[in-house]
Amino acid sequence: MTEFIRTDKSQKADVLDFINYVFSNAHCPHDFKTLIPKVYADEKEEFRGTHYAAVEEGKIKAVITDLIMEEQVGSEIFKYGMIGNVSVHPYARGEGYMKALMKMAKEDAQNEGVDVMVLGGQRQRYGYFGFESAGVNYRFLITKTNIRHCMKQVECQDIVFENVEDADAQEIAAAKALYEKRPAHAIRPKEDFLAIMHNWASSFYAIKKEGRMIGYIYANADEVVLEDESDLPAVLKAWFAQKGVNEVNMTAWPFEKERISYLASICEHMSVVPGEMICVLNWEKVLQTLLQFKDRYCPLQDGEVSLCIEEEAFHIIVNNGNVSVKKLDERNQEILKFTHNEAEMLFFGLQNLLIAPAEFKNWLPLPFFIDKPDAF
Repeated sequence: MTEFIRTDKSQKADVLDFINYVFSNAHCPHDFKTLIPKVYADEKEEFRGTHYAAVEEGKIKAVITDLIMEEQVGSEIFKYGMIGNVSVHPYARGEGYMKALMKMAKEDAQNEGVDVMVLGGQRQRYGYFGFESAGVNYRFLITKTNIRHCMKQVECQDIVFENVEDADAQEIAAAKALYEKRPAHAIRPKEDFLAIMHNWASSFYAIKKEGRMIGYIYANADEVVLEDESDLPAVLKAWFAQKGVNEVNMTAWPFEKERISYLASICEHMSVVPGEMICVLNWEKVLQTLLQFKDRYCPLQDGEVSLCIEEEAFHIIVNNGNVSVKKLDERNQEILKFTHNEAEMLFFGLQNLLIAPAEFKNWLPLPFFIDKPDAF
């Protein structure tokens, strides 16, 4: 008989052994204590997040994890459920374990007031559970050749990179403060900030100029946060010179207009790609918050529209920068109707950069933000 359970701290070692085995068997060797210390570090008596498991005769056959986190978007706080470590024993696939565990996680998330569930993975596989791709990521490939040709006059001798360790409390606090100045950012607890910045065994450096910290860099420039954006050319030139890298892939969010403009002027290649896959649980809050936030960097055209998503109906009004999203008690026959997945594609699909439905003016696609250190 199969049991579907929420594991406790007594099962920590068994869960860790299981996910290490499944991912090592499918890919390269994995050690999640090292790869995701924010969840699996030795000093944590219990894992962060809820681990759901399918168990047969005392042996784990499948696991998924839901890590609850919060994100500040403008003046609002979103509650996210980050799904990770989706794993089934190779001899137990096709038994419906994942379907049952995802159902448990989704029900718990709804009960805990989660606004959006997030994961990464194959689209059609997770589309069955209500997930679709979301977010607008501007991605820039910067090469050594770009640096050599575009930064001849840039001085970078005063820039150094110092590895941040446990004892560097001042640098950790400074990095956290800089990160939280961004208009959209994850709520990273002080006690977990360093572990988050080592997500997937990544490096974390303080950027110093003439001995003073001016920002930080995560991994190979996957997250670069600066006190003054005008320092970016010198920081990039110094990174290439000191770390010996041949290229970096930098991501910018739509609200980072200064960074987008600069990177577009020097990059070898630029692309626009979606971020993570999401399953919206609280449509009213998500639409209200993200429409209002988008108006900050892309003023929205006035308009109004009513639509139905599954069994919920909403009326959206944009008037002179003010956004109102309200549930409707009654639905008429003329209202626009969408399934859950269709609505996610409507509001978050990249196709709407070019072919947004006329009723939605310039509102689409909506932004969605998950920084790499916060992903599972």
